[in-house]
Amino acid sequence: CDSFYVLCPVPNLLGDVDWDVEGPALRDRIVAALGRTIMPDLEKTITEDFWMTPEDFLNDYRSMHGAGFSIAPLFIQSAWFRYHNRDPHISNLYFAAAGAHPGAGMPGVLCSAKVVERLIEEEERAHTGG
Repeated sequence: CDSFYVLCPVPNLLGDVDWDVEGPALRDRIVAALGRTIMPDLEKTITEDFWMTPEDFLNDYRSMHGAGFSIAPLFIQSAWFRYHNRDPHISNLYFAAAGAHPGAGMPGVLCSAKVVERLIEEEERAHTGG
């Protein structure tokens, strides 16, 4: 028995999408595309499946507008252009998340948390002289 998952960027709830219709349709298109390309006969081998739509992200995780990927995946919001880890205006406000530098995905989130940890330690040393 194997498991497999797909992360597919989709519009949030501000987009004009009926997720009751499009959620299952998108699932079918993804499975069909994978079956045609890299996972022959995928549909026949699936015994259980599960998918989430922006409505699930809103209801289950209170994600604003059902966003599953934080900021939009645009070049101007990638790499150095992402939100930085320390707020430039509010003291002691830090960001460690998929939408913060250095990037999305679990490795990026963990790296972001490590950056914030270092920033807090540096700030603490600067204030205490240690």
